[in-house]
Amino acid sequence: MNRNSVKKIFEIYELLSKFNEFDDFKIESVIPREILDELFMFNDKVEVDGIGIRQKRENIKNLKGIVYEEADGINSEILKRVDEQAIKIDGKELLEMNVALKDISELAVFRKIIGEVIKEHVKRISENLGVNTSQLSGVFEDCYPSRVNEDEVKFLIDKINEGILEEEYGFKVKLARKLAGKDNFLRDASDKINELDMVLAKIKFCRENNCTIPEMSGTDDAIYFKDAENLFIKSDSDRVVPVTYSLGGELEKRKVSILTGANSGGKTTLLKTILQTQILAQSGMPVNARHCEFPVINEIYFLSKRTGTLNAGAFEHTLKGISKILISDKKKLVLIDELEAITEPGAAARLICAILEMLVEKGDFAVVVTHLSEEILEHIGEDVRVDGITATGLDEQLNLVVDRQPEFNTIGKSTPELIVEKLYRKSGASDMQKEIYKRILNKMGKG
Repeated sequence: MNRNSVKKIFEIYELLSKFNEFDDFKIESVIPREILDELFMFNDKVEVDGIGIRQKRENIKNLKGIVYEEADGINSEILKRVDEQAIKIDGKELLEMNVALKDISELAVFRKIIGEVIKEHVKRISENLGVNTSQLSGVFEDCYPSRVNEDEVKFLIDKINEGILEEEYGFKVKLARKLAGKDNFLRDASDKINELDMVLAKIKFCRENNCTIPEMSGTDDAIYFKDAENLFIKSDSDRVVPVTYSLGGELEKRKVSILTGANSGGKTTLLKTILQTQILAQSGMPVNARHCEFPVINEIYFLSKRTGTLNAGAFEHTLKGISKILISDKKKLVLIDELEAITEPGAAARLICAILEMLVEKGDFAVVVTHLSEEILEHIGEDVRVDGITATGLDEQLNLVVDRQPEFNTIGKSTPELIVEKLYRKSGASDMQKEIYKRILNKMGKG
């Protein structure tokens, strides 16, 4: 657990302490406030960020510039003092002359002035930056003009950095000793906060989606929801039609159903709503329905609609997958979307019949979306229910008018003629296209 995690834990606990409603998520801290203050002195680079060390780091950044600035001040002050002193020869003139001496500072009178000025400026740097004067003794050369000793400046910076690192290390060691044995508290506090976060997330999710808490169906063994909405559709549109559906239980004893009806009528969406509701409920989450009952399922299978070009092995591959589902003795929910796409209609109808019969025998829950309801019903018993979603026509905008609430024990018509009529009536269709659509409608008996 890093410093930021610990900091967040205590920030959250300080906030929770203001509300009695969260007492169940609170645990008494075993870490005194003064230790926390020390812990929070670290920055994101795990450097001690106390005022003293922070100032020293800032001083290092500014040291070189300050030294060169003081060097200019030293030389100006030397000139000023020489000019002010009563010397038998004109001091200022002497400094500016090309004298025979190697360095003017060799003269005792000037050496004293230079030494005093450098000492004063070194003292000022020491006071401003908190650096010992002994460490600054070799930074300025005792001559005129005084120059900065770069090697001494670099050495000084290295020494200050070394001191900071030693101070940091000592601080960390002392803090680590104070925190020893308190890791269990931190883990427990973190677990409590995670638990609270999950509870608050559920509440937020429930409020934003008008959810309800589902109930386990118990001995009735039913999947049932009233006025459920698909969350993924709801996020994209406000025009969501709530749907009520049931498998098993008092409303409709049969656990296996065939779902039929109009293209774009919401059959696949209903499958996904069943899937979504069961997963949420069994995960302990609220569901987006007015009421919901659910059984505990061991396995859930969703066989989505096949799209695109199918290769020669598609039928074989799908059949192998279905056989594994049917072999399993675990309690399961099976959702299949238009299985007939993998083979020719007659064979597909008989395949679906066999699958449905075996699911009924095992007492599993299942919904199969298909357009082959009439063919299937020729070969299936009454243990399988047929539900239908019905399209009634087109509105003024040529959108399909559909009652998306499935009717139990009713075959829903796929109404492809309405789609053809929609294309025929669209203003963008060319005359040749309209002629094609009209002939198709005539063949469908709608011309």
